[in-house]
Amino acid sequence: MKLVVLYPGAMKPFHDGHLSLLESYISNNDNIIPDTVHIIISPSERSGIKAVTTEKFIKSIDFSKINKKCNIQIQVAQANPIVACYAICGHCEDPDVRFVLASSEKGDDTNRIEYFKSLFSEGGKYYNENFPERVININVNQKPLIYKTRTDAYNHKPISSTIVRYDVVNRDFNNFKAAYENMLSRELITVYALYDYYTELCKEVEFSKKDTKKLNDLLQESFSDK
Repeated sequence: MKLVVLYPGAMKPFHDGHLSLLESYISNNDNIIPDTVHIIISPSERSGIKAVTTEKFIKSIDFSKINKKCNIQIQVAQANPIVACYAICGHCEDPDVRFVLASSEKGDDTNRIEYFKSLFSEGGKYYNENFPERVININVNQKPLIYKTRTDAYNHKPISSTIVRYDVVNRDFNNFKAAYENMLSRELITVYALYDYYTELCKEVEFSKKDTKKLNDLLQESFSDK
């Protein structure tokens, strides 16, 4: 069996939390090393951040230090990244390939995994009797990464793209860097590549009302935890 992991998302910006989720699928509990991982970035801007900016940064990550046997492919979807997953899965004619959709456990993400699987299972819209088990589930350990080196109320909270965008808006590179300590400590990226990413994000980011609400919600959680 060849395992292919499909990892769609906005990833604006991409950070240690995204990488941790990706690694949970590469080093899964079933001990099945994926043959290929497709990182599929949404083409839509998020708070001004362009997909190509994130694509360039992800391509600077040294994935060979994570697993040399796994082929990492990075692309910007033409439309919805989930639609791109349907296409990759549906157009594959190799009978030995099995697909798994990577997703976090927050919100409705778990339901999205089951829905995706159901579409390729018997009775589903994309079911093919020649490939009756095209999409499978694998066992992974998902633990949200926590900020450890921030200097504000968001320390010890899960790393969040909203908070990363907040750091960019405030031109706060030190707290921004706290979302990349894992990559930096393992030398998956250089601090120069990270600063280049930060510089590009500074040119693009526009903090939205939705971002502000998320931050306020996180801040209230911080106070309630004390």
